[in-house]
Amino acid sequence: MKVRDISKLKKVSKYSFMRDVTIDEICSSIKKNKNIFFLNADMGAPALDKYIKKHPKNIVHCGISEQNMVTVAAGLALEKNSVFCYAMTPFMTARCYEQLKISLSSMNLSVCVIGIGPGLGYADAGPTHYANEDIGIISALPNFHIFTPSDSFACKLLIKKIKNKKVLSYFRIDRDAHPPVYKRKNVKYYDCSFKKGFNEIIRGNQTCIISSGYLMHKIMDSCENLAKKYKNIALIDLYQHSPLNTKELNKCLKKYKKIIIIDEQSEKLGTKSILFNCLDPSIIKKITSYALKDRFIFENGGRDYLLAKNGIDIKKIINSI
Repeated sequence: MKVRDISKLKKVSKYSFMRDVTIDEICSSIKKNKNIFFLNADMGAPALDKYIKKHPKNIVHCGISEQNMVTVAAGLALEKNSVFCYAMTPFMTARCYEQLKISLSSMNLSVCVIGIGPGLGYADAGPTHYANEDIGIISALPNFHIFTPSDSFACKLLIKKIKNKKVLSYFRIDRDAHPPVYKRKNVKYYDCSFKKGFNEIIRGNQTCIISSGYLMHKIMDSCENLAKKYKNIALIDLYQHSPLNTKELNKCLKKYKKIIIIDEQSEKLGTKSILFNCLDPSIIKKITSYALKDRFIFENGGRDYLLAKNGIDIKKIINSI
């Protein structure tokens, strides 16, 4: 296979891409552990190129054949290998549902399924590439641990946890490079421990916002701009959707008078439905949820434009608090 020379490619963002952080963290370990395999169905991942040269037997391009890739991953996992599958989110989840269910979930195999571009991450590619139901799809399957890092810092920590735990997992990483959520200079952080399945990164005493992934930096930008007026806003990064730490989450949310969920998923199948299945009734009464409207999104365009058109206008939501 001819490998592209990416050494002269211009850096297009001052922020790190989650894709590159994830690939580096996994593939840099192959030198010491030849039982690590990275299967790829996304032919546009140049970060893999340098590792293909070094480890051609451990990094396998499966072509645009995601269902076959999952079955191959199951076979490798049955031989006690540490396996990672990587593809665009809609094709990694909806297209592969039967394989994920039968080949991975039913046998609870130690495979990490990586979906790039969840939600409306591929807003410029049109409706075939939208994944506004991927959390619902995977959470319906037993044994899956679901993770959604909100920035590259969280991404690196969480993929390390997955490597060490060796559990069946679904890792949702964003397509683009974004400003950080963690390690902002002007933010007084409360909890960034990554121990409970969620981080109460900013603590308030009246209103609490729960979100994850791409929306987190958008919410933080809005809250920072309104910091003097809205000192009572708390922010929770729900980086793990399954399994939920129900005890700690109920304990954390009890103190807030109002709870707002902002979710880049369908209003039927996302964070709201997962939380409503586990939270105390007294807490559920305090929740207002903003999620993508229950309709098929045919439009394409900018991601923020599509979000606002379908019920998630961050600035309006924050201003309404």
